Amino acid sequence: MKIRTNYPGSSIDIIEEKENRIIVSPKLEGKKYSNYYNFIVSNDDKEGIIVLKNINNQQYNAEAIPLVGNIKGNYIKLDKSRYEVNEDSLEITVKPNEEFEVSSYPRYTKENLDAFLSTIDSNEVTINSRALKEIIIGDKEKEAVFIIGRQHPGETLSSYFIEGVINSIIDNKLYDNKCFVIYPIVNEQGVEDGNHRFTLGYDYNRMWNTKGVIEEIDHIKSQMEDFKVKTFIDVHCDEVTKQDYIRTKEEDIKNLVDNIQVLADQSQLKRFVRALVKQRKIINVFDKTAREYVQDKYGCESILIELSLSNIDREERYNLGYSFISKMMGATKDETHINSRKR
Repeated sequence: MKIRTNYPGSSIDIIEEKENRIIVSPKLEGKKYSNYYNFIVSNDDKEGIIVLKNINNQQYNAEAIPLVGNIKGNYIKLDKSRYEVNEDSLEITVKPNEEFEVSSYPRYTKENLDAFLSTIDSNEVTINSRALKEIIIGDKEKEAVFIIGRQHPGETLSSYFIEGVINSIIDNKLYDNKCFVIYPIVNEQGVEDGNHRFTLGYDYNRMWNTKGVIEEIDHIKSQMEDFKVKTFIDVHCDEVTKQDYIRTKEEDIKNLVDNIQVLADQSQLKRFVRALVKQRKIINVFDKTAREYVQDKYGCESILIELSLSNIDREERYNLGYSFISKMMGATKDETHINSRKR
């Protein structure tokens, strides 16, 4: 039995490797273990066991059901008959002559993004590759909507949501009165390396007050100076909750969007307590997040989207992004376009 990790988005530490029993662990990020792991296991003619340790000391206290993927990139939750939880480990049975991908969340890398972007055929779309992949849709002289995702590399489902957003903008011609500037993968190095939240010790979402530290963030902030920033949307995923939600100070968002729960912004105290109790971490609430930084600098609409990582249906995430942006921009959702673009 062998484990392979020599590809973009793979992430695991191999502790002990024997013929039919391999002990692995999610990588350490700070003092806790990453919630994201990904590797390919291949077996010979003997049944084997993968022992995934340290799942009870991950960054977030999330449900530890591994996914399995095949060569077509489809992911399903591993059948309960194939794994067993023992103390601080999860044991996965690998049958003879099997090969499959094991992952905590569906893997989505720059290769997936490039493949998606290659399907776009519109004169209104400009795709740049500088500090990071940048998609501009529409006239730069119009009010701009900035959309970013994957500041935290392991929040992979946000990428399918953003694919839906991009196609909806094009299909429904939302660029007629707006310009959209989109950065689907902000933390490209972290995605390549298979990180979950941190890259080189940095949480990108807490680095917007800095300069000269994170090249990608410096580039986005520099670009904003050339646009009339009207709206800022930051797409994330939540490891703990089962419900997708939005946080914003914009009360009228509730009247525009009916397919995702809209919550009021939390106070600093509530943010601190929630992080401590639900996410088992201590945060510095005085470090501005991306949307707080942009909201304060430009006085613009600022929206945080959190997608539950418990729902791994990529088509649903795509469709949610498709309908969200069209409804928010006042357009009518076009079911024909959605259905014809199933993942």
